[in-house]
This record gives sequence, structure tokens and C-alpha cells, in this order.
Amino acid sequence: MRVLVLQLTRFGDVLQTIPVLSALQRKYPNAEIDLLARKKYSAAAKIFQYANVIDFESDYFLKPAFENDDYSEDQFWQSIHHLESFCDNLAFRNYDLILNLSYSPMSSYMTHYISNGDTSRVRGYSRHADGFLNISDDTSAYFYGQVGVNRPNRFHVIDLFTSVVEVNLIDEDYRIPFVLKNPMMHDNYAVLHVGASHERKRVPSAKWNQICRELVKNNVHVVFIGTESEKELIESCAAGMNAEDFTCLAGKTKMEELFALIKGASFYLGGDSGPLHICNFTDTHCYNLSNKEVNFWETGPKSKYSRVWYEDNFATLDARELVENILRDRHGQESLFIKGSKFSGYLVKNEPFEWKLILALYTGQDFPSADHPYIIQAFLQLNEVNEIILHQLQTYRDGNNEQYSIIQTAEQIMQEIARECVEVAPLVDWLTTEKIRVGPTNTDSILNQYKEIHFKMKRIASLYIGEEWQKSEGSHGQDRV
Repeated sequence: MRVLVLQLTRFGDVLQTIPVLSALQRKYPNAEIDLLARKKYSAAAKIFQYANVIDFESDYFLKPAFENDDYSEDQFWQSIHHLESFCDNLAFRNYDLILNLSYSPMSSYMTHYISNGDTSRVRGYSRHADGFLNISDDTSAYFYGQVGVNRPNRFHVIDLFTSVVEVNLIDEDYRIPFVLKNPMMHDNYAVLHVGASHERKRVPSAKWNQICRELVKNNVHVVFIGTESEKELIESCAAGMNAEDFTCLAGKTKMEELFALIKGASFYLGGDSGPLHICNFTDTHCYNLSNKEVNFWETGPKSKYSRVWYEDNFATLDARELVENILRDRHGQESLFIKGSKFSGYLVKNEPFEWKLILALYTGQDFPSADHPYIIQAFLQLNEVNEIILHQLQTYRDGNNEQYSIIQTAEQIMQEIARECVEVAPLVDWLTTEKIRVGPTNTDSILNQYKEIHFKMKRIASLYIGEEWQKSEGSHGQDRV
């Protein structure tokens, strides 16, 4: 059996894929497993040796087309030719199973090409023969419809990966199969990564400087990690600090050394960036600084001692309060951190309506009570618009542009209702995704599938607009989609 896993995103996603590869190897012990990863981020996967890593040199394939603003058509086709040749070599291997964990447009086209359009061998994003997105499995449909910043999803990316691959993780999947040699001599040090994938996700340098000074006051030696390009950023974060109080290892550590360094640390502290996921393997106390630009439920740490410190805006972060809570937490005292764990989500007291609605739609849990009149009003509006669409679908005549225009306008109104009342957005996103999943076929078949989806929408909305619903505390699993 031959299996191809595509993970063409960044360092953190590769790290989060490693335990899934381990579980996949357990599931198929005799399989040949290949991992396609960007060369820039594939080093972590190579040292674990759960798969044969195939480097994808994105610069080589894409640079001819995009290195200049005024690129020529010849340059574009040069890129396409390079990519086709690369994918031809992979298609020739005739994989029995192709798992696309990248969730990107380019990876979907590559998956379609490598699979020769055979969707029975594919999980994850691919393409139909007409070029439109093909979402063959339910987990990938969930990812498309519900995952991302400013969405209420609370399933972690690792859990979604395992669902696509159809495996369950155990402690052994986080085992480090190589010897750790720690380059640090300090007994009490903290590893800090001050960079992030985007500036909006990064704690400002001035705040990092305050945090570092508070750590030093408490006899914690600061160790900065990162890439060579982050040295200037680190210099600004360490401005005015005594040289003996910190160590800068940016651009100086091999991958194995990075694991050893974090394993030996008293704790790790950083924003939304790849290195925090090393803590999942080392079980290091991990303190993740998160803001509204990130959904920590999806990409936060999953180590045994995962902690998240959330601020809407990092400008309001109090360095002294943060460090005090880190020290309290490490001594087993009560702290203000949101606590997590390796095999379950983060522990919080309140679950918003929209998350409960997601659980009802996708996992069969009870539909939540709508405690606010504006939520019921939104369901009422959605139901009315849905009736308009159903009427047009039931009376649709092929080639009737007026009916098509009415349906498009109604769909836009649904999106506007979801923007005004975020509590109902998961239902609208579910509806949109399910219609996208309808593949190319004849008009009658498409109409029948669309009608079935909108009838499901009607049944769900009706739960919230009848008198009996308002008298009850919730609806039960048999009403789920």
C-alpha cells in the first residue's frame, strides 16, 4: 500500500502532522508513506522518520510566474510546466490513498492531478473535472465551513487531521525518537520565540522587553530562539538588558537542538508560531500569548501543560501580571491562564450559542436554546429567505436567468443575516458548504440535491420559530443534520 500525505503549509502545521503520521504508520504498518512538505519547513518531519519526506520547493515552481509584477505569459507557463512535471512523477507512483491536509487552493489542484481525478483515493480538498472545488469527506467540509479566525470553531487542527486520516492518537505518537543534547548550561531558563507568522499576531517588541525584564527580576534566564531573519527583532526585544541575562540562539540551532533546548527549559513562552508545538512532544510548560487575530482553539499548544493568555489587543498586556501568573501556575497555584491538555480541548466555563449550534449540526448533540429574541428573529428571517429559494428550486426552468438571479440575491441576504447575527452564521456556512459539495452533473440532479439541503435548513430553522420551541429548553439529537 502506498500513501501520500500533503502538508504544504508552515512549520507549525508540519509539527502538528507528525503525530498523525505516527498513528498512520501504526494503522498501516506495511505501507509506504510519503509526506510532501515545503522544503523550508520539512526538517522536523525528517528527523522523526515516520514517512519518506518529499521536498516541495515552492520558490522553484512559483518564482518564474510571480517574481515580477509584470511577469510574462511565458513565465507563467514555465511555472505550470515545472509543477506538472513534478506532479507527473508523483502520479506515476499510483498511490492507493492521498491525504491532503493543506486545505489550500494549490494543494487541491495538485491532489486532483496526482490522483488522476479518482476521488475514491482522496481525502481532503481536491478538484472536480470542471475545476471547481471537490470536498469529498465530511471533516474537510467542516474545515471549509467552520474553521478560521473569527469563527466559533473549537476543534483543534490536530483533531481535524486525525479525523481526515481516520486515526486516534496515543501518547506514543508524541514520542521523540532521537537523543536530546541540550546546549544550555543554565538550570532555570525560559525559551522565548518573539516572532509570528504575521505582524498582527505578534506581541510588540516593547511588551516583550517588559516581559523579559520581569523574568530576569525573578531569576529566570531568557533564551531567544528564531530564524536568522528575526535577530533584529530580538535585539529590539532585549534592548537595555544585561548581556548575562539572556542568550540569543536565533539562526544557531539545528532541529534536534531546538527540541532539546525546549525540553530542558523551565517553560516556553511565545505567540502563535511553530515552535510552541514542539512542547507537544517535550511536555514542557507552554504559555501561549494569543489575541483576536488567532483562534487558539485551533492552533494553540496541546502539551500536557498547555496554557493560553488571551488579550483582545496585545497593547493592553500587563507584563508583571503575566509573569506573576506564570510563576503561580508553575508552583501549582491558581492562575488566570486558560488551561489545556494533550487529548482534550481548553477548559472554559462558558460555551457560546454558535459553538453549541455547531456541535448540534455536526456531532448530534442537542440543539441549544435561543435565549435572546434577536436570535429567534434571525432564524425567522433565514426561514423566510429559505422559503423563497425553495420555491425557485421547485419551479425552476432551465435557462431562466430571472430565477437564477432571485436565488443568488436570496443567498446574499442569508450571508448578510449571518453577519448581523453571528449566532446563526454556522448554519449559513453549513448550507453554503453543502451546496459547494454538489458535484457537476445534470440539472435535475443538482436541483434535487439543492432542494434536499434547503429542506434540511427549513427543518432546523423551524425548531427556533415555533411556539413549542420557545417553551422548551432544547431539541434533541434526532433533529440533527
